[in-house]
Amino acid sequence: VCSTIRLNEGISQKNYYCSQIHSILKILGYYVASSLQTLVLLDPDYYNADPASIGELTAFILVLQLMLNMIVNLVYGHLCDKFGRKTMIYYGAINYLISCIVITTQRSIFPGFILGKLILTNAEAALDSVPLTADYIHNESKGKAVGLSGFIFSASSLVANLYLKSLFYEDLSLGKIYMITGVLIFTALIINSFGLKGGQYH
Repeated sequence: VCSTIRLNEGISQKNYYCSQIHSILKILGYYVASSLQTLVLLDPDYYNADPASIGELTAFILVLQLMLNMIVNLVYGHLCDKFGRKTMIYYGAINYLISCIVITTQRSIFPGFILGKLILTNAEAALDSVPLTADYIHNESKGKAVGLSGFIFSASSLVANLYLKSLFYEDLSLGKIYMITGVLIFTALIINSFGLKGGQYH
């Protein structure tokens, strides 16, 4: 499928493949953080939340995340054009790592866990503001590229599920899973960014 996608002038196959790896890393990071949320909230070693109120708490956190998203998405889209794509990737990667550290080192839901989740939301918004597909794909291939993106999303979610199960199988604590994932995603995003097209608008 990749061989049939026409790239914009000046974009190499390496740039395109690295853009797909970027998408995979984002999905892996989002999936793991989302999947662990309820578990870490209920875990007596971490936040020990009341099971009867977990639904209300989760809904409240989601509202806060959506409100933050509405604000920062507008800002980050502007900053991405002003300072370049890689700057936002680095910023998002750093925030993802910080969120994992905060979530695993705090023990209070207010402000500890909520602060960690908002930093995570900030990281996601920064990474989502980078329009690699729009930068790299020629107009005649955008449909194919979106179809491939759908496949990558599903496949990456399956890989993330297997990744989580393998860590659970090793009987690792939730804190260690967060930290391993945080370091992995941060490092991989930074290394992978060297394969992306340079310049302010790439």
